Amino acid sequence: MRPSRRGIVPAALLPALALSLALSLAAARAAAQTLGIEAFYGSFYGAGIAEAAPGEKPPDTVTRDTNVEIKPAPGGGFTVTWSAVSHIAALQAPKDRTVTVEFRPAGRPGEFAAVAAAAGSERYWAKLHGRTLTVVAEGKTADGRRDTQQWDRTMSGGQMQLLYVRSSDGRPVFSVRSSLVRMAR
Repeated sequence: MRPSRRGIVPAALLPALALSLALSLAAARAAAQTLGIEAFYGSFYGAGIAEAAPGEKPPDTVTRDTNVEIKPAPGGGFTVTWSAVSHIAALQAPKDRTVTVEFRPAGRPGEFAAVAAAAGSERYWAKLHGRTLTVVAEGKTADGRRDTQQWDRTMSGGQMQLLYVRSSDGRPVFSVRSSLVRMAR
């Protein structure tokens, strides 16, 4: 093909070239915004307030203090340990729970499966997408309903924004939004 009089690229190829360039720039921008799991390593502390989903009764928990530690594990995985101290309006003493789950790569980039079940019979899995690490626990309640808990941990500078949502049979029941700061090592 001979160069056109207007330039090196024939005019008919300009739209395809422009589209190819735009897609390449978008992919480069997305890759620059995607964090590796190591960006989540460390200890974080913060607090949040529980909110009922629309149409649901308000949760007993008023506030929740949260500690999260994420560290490397063998085989390219990671371990997450989180503690939540729930300050419940109707009780004198707060409710405290700590969970540790180890994850290993699950075959697809950014997807992880729990090495062993943690407390209870929940099934855990995790996904890394963009600046967010999502951990999901799926199980059944005593009366047979499907219970899902999801923790979205999004890095923003040196802070972690945490959105916790508890669902029953696919319907959100309540959520907690927390801002956590990275603790000094």
